[in-house]
Amino acid sequence: MLGGDKDGSMKIKSSAPFPSPVASKVTSFTTKANDSEPVRRKFFIGMEISFEHLKLEKIETLRRQDDGSLIKERRSMQSFIPEEGTKAFDFFQKVVDATETWFSLFGWLQGPNSISIPESVRRAVHKILFFQTEPLPKNDKQKDFAKYNRTIYDMLLNLSGKLLPGVNSTQSLPVDKTERLMQLHLQHTSLLNFLNTQGACIAHVLPEFLLEPEDYKKWIEIASSDTRPSTSGAPKEKNRLIIDITDFEALSKRAWTDVLLQIYKVLILSRVAPHSPKATPGIQVQNAPKINPCFVTSNVYSAAERILLSWLNTNYENTRHAVWKNCRTGVIPPEKWIVNFDKDLLDGLVLAAQMAAYCPFLIDSHFIYMYTQPKGPEQHLHNCLVVVNAFRDIGFNMDTQAYDICHPNPVLMLMLCVYMHERLPAYLPRKVVLFPCTLHETVTKQILLKNPSTKRLVYRTFIVGRDATDFALFKTGKVVTISPKNQINIMVKFTSRFLYPAEATLLLISKSKHADEGTTMTFALKGEVLKFAEDSEDDVSNGVEPFKFILYRFLSAVG
Repeated sequence: MLGGDKDGSMKIKSSAPFPSPVASKVTSFTTKANDSEPVRRKFFIGMEISFEHLKLEKIETLRRQDDGSLIKERRSMQSFIPEEGTKAFDFFQKVVDATETWFSLFGWLQGPNSISIPESVRRAVHKILFFQTEPLPKNDKQKDFAKYNRTIYDMLLNLSGKLLPGVNSTQSLPVDKTERLMQLHLQHTSLLNFLNTQGACIAHVLPEFLLEPEDYKKWIEIASSDTRPSTSGAPKEKNRLIIDITDFEALSKRAWTDVLLQIYKVLILSRVAPHSPKATPGIQVQNAPKINPCFVTSNVYSAAERILLSWLNTNYENTRHAVWKNCRTGVIPPEKWIVNFDKDLLDGLVLAAQMAAYCPFLIDSHFIYMYTQPKGPEQHLHNCLVVVNAFRDIGFNMDTQAYDICHPNPVLMLMLCVYMHERLPAYLPRKVVLFPCTLHETVTKQILLKNPSTKRLVYRTFIVGRDATDFALFKTGKVVTISPKNQINIMVKFTSRFLYPAEATLLLISKSKHADEGTTMTFALKGEVLKFAEDSEDDVSNGVEPFKFILYRFLSAVG
């Protein structure tokens, strides 16, 4: 599953020796990222495979002898792909689905772009040239064509801010089939070398495993022949792995999945860091916890994963009493130590506690209806449905379903926890907007919003909380648009109806479908009655007793 050792090795649940991957030594092309420092301590994100679920695969090894003849030697090797119909295969398929979902939603600069592993990512390695016979208006077909003409190198540029050495943003391929294949192999080699310098664990992935099946067959022919270009990048080592073409598709799927997961590890997971005090909710612990939420060291989890587990434990213990003190069952969830990303999260309570710590307005509307001690799958599913509804109400677009939480896959849940760790601090109010007023008075306040970027920002506005009906946006619709390098004022009005202070929260959630994605903005709204309405002279002259004296007499009579 998720493992990390100081030596970067992968743990396998078996006493049988695991055959070491055969790594090709590419002599004609070597790429290094000079501006990046290699990560010494490597950890692995992928699938932990037991040997009883693996099948034997026949591999041909071509050996060049001194006389130049080729000898085919067949040997057995453990496959990376579990057999269909097994639990290991179901687990692997969930990992693939989670990887496809995350990279489809967050891997691209211009919004979501659906991918499938390995079909679409194998094709997204070059730009398709656009030819037109007649001039087209601006923002027409050519713009739509460019929107969907994306490559994995565009994705890497979006996630890392860097282009691969030797690969440009408008990368195209030669027309000649042999030259095209050599160029593809060089690009895949550059990709793997770049990830290696960042600390990825992909020694088992060879560049040719990332090719199309037909290209792989052609590559084997070129690698087996003596007639090949000197600058082709074709390997010249004595031993070559030749995968049967019937098994290549499964191997390619596993190879691309591992490559994408390692991209996520070195470019996304590695960014996880402890939150600053300003991005941390207040502590509400009633008693000192019996469990230390901090993970100082671990021989299983990386530093980033330990930070996430500590964050989950801290928020759960800090908020469980405050969230469920008024729940329907009247029972507060028990204290527990969260040590994994699957079984400890399947009841939905831990995820709900994380959201409640940053979005307390969700407690009365959602979380008090959860089972605090769920007994069966139905109650677990109910809790997860509540969590998913809360996700949608605050604009989380991770596309996570309730079934995914109550039947958790650790890779998917890890990605969800990273997403929550990044996004939830934005839901802490940036500023408190006060509405001092007299009873039954309507007060209006302005909130200034600035857009320092060079792209248009579009926000959806929501007013949520206990007294949300007392607040409203004035002369502003539910969608707010801020032009580049510009600012606008939004008007919020409050009408006091009761003597007790009114509280609500204004959320501005980015609507990234038609514009650049902006940071979520949150403002706390508080209305307070400071005095009663002034009595007019007409009321006094007509013998109308002021309201404040009537209230005083009423309170005195009650007392």
